[in-house]
Amino acid sequence: HNQKLDLCDDYVVQNNEFFFDRDPKIFHNIFNFYRTGVLSIKDDLCPYNFLEEIHYWGVRIKYSQRCCRISFEERQDELNEQLKIQKELMAELEKEENEEVYDHMTCGLTRRKIWNLMEKPFSSITAKL
Repeated sequence: HNQKLDLCDDYVVQNNEFFFDRDPKIFHNIFNFYRTGVLSIKDDLCPYNFLEEIHYWGVRIKYSQRCCRISFEERQDELNEQLKIQKELMAELEKEENEEVYDHMTCGLTRRKIWNLMEKPFSSITAKL
């Protein structure tokens, strides 16, 4: 009984009702899996959210049909690539912004070094200390 309480978001003792605050779009897939034994994957679902939800409910992606799983994995790879590119672009922009901020300041070079020392622990060996 205590394990069930750890999984649910709320429990009403009087009615013996468990409440789960999960994504209803994805729960439909989970419910159908327990009904049919086959996990269906819709194309409009975010791969990360979908994996998080099925993990929560103890369902494995291997229970989906092969064609759906291949399509899902392709979307997941595409999303990973997009996120990687976005992260690289954001890092580049941040670097450029931080460099430009100090260019026109009094003691700009020193201020930039102090900022990097305090705010960017991987910018130098000294910053890691």
